[in-house]
Amino acid sequence: MAEAYINKGMALKALGQYQKAIETFDTTIRYKPDFSEAYYAKGISLYELGQYQEAIKNYDTAIQYNPNDADYYIGKGIVLKELGQHQEAMESYNLAIKYDSDNVYAYQLANELTKKIKKSNLRIITD
Repeated sequence: MAEAYINKGMALKALGQYQKAIETFDTTIRYKPDFSEAYYAKGISLYELGQYQEAIKNYDTAIQYNPNDADYYIGKGIVLKELGQHQEAMESYNLAIKYDSDNVYAYQLANELTKKIKKSNLRIITD
């Protein structure tokens, strides 16, 4: 039953119907409380709605149930970066790389964040 609901939630998310997707992921979680993918997908939907703290909580829960999935750390890192928590975002990207050293996207995000931090530090020095 949980699989059917997560598939429905993924379809809703793909259509940009994030609130309905969240409700469907909640149903998925009621059927299977340790379904890490449901928390991850809910985190993405919450992020898209600008509910960053709730998104982080869901990424953390996904990580709790499946700590080796690089995508979960990437998602969390993206939200943390959006919140200006650059050090924490970098830690998440590094964990993603640790668990999937072939994940090009994790390297790209870490590299972009490093450049942003360096640029920000240069601005502080020159101001």
